[in-house]
Amino acid sequence: MPLSTFGRFEPVTMWYGTRYAALKTIIMVDTDERIMGLGECWADASGIIQGLERSIVGRDPFDVNGIEREINVSGNVRTVLGHLGTGLLNVTGGLSMALWDIIGKACDQPVYKLIGGKYRE
Repeated sequence: MPLSTFGRFEPVTMWYGTRYAALKTIIMVDTDERIMGLGECWADASGIIQGLERSIVGRDPFDVNGIEREINVSGNVRTVLGHLGTGLLNVTGGLSMALWDIIGKACDQPVYKLIGGKYRE
């Protein structure tokens, strides 16, 4: 994905150099009620997501915490490994985004109303 600000292409320059794009994975979760939720995570996480598919298919998308607990089945071990480069923690966040997107669409409400209200105007 090209980096942009307000729709205008703008490379980002930081202490380590200039980046022109970021590699991301868009996560799409479909329900049997034909509601699609979208989430995103950094890097190419397609292999990790395909490996988690068995844990997700057939689950209630409203059970976000239960699904996350099952993905992090080894307790904190997998979550900690996510910080070390396996990407599992990153994928869990992207999957959570997709599930909350489904919940918002199913309830016909913006997600911010479902998770505690608007923070700012």
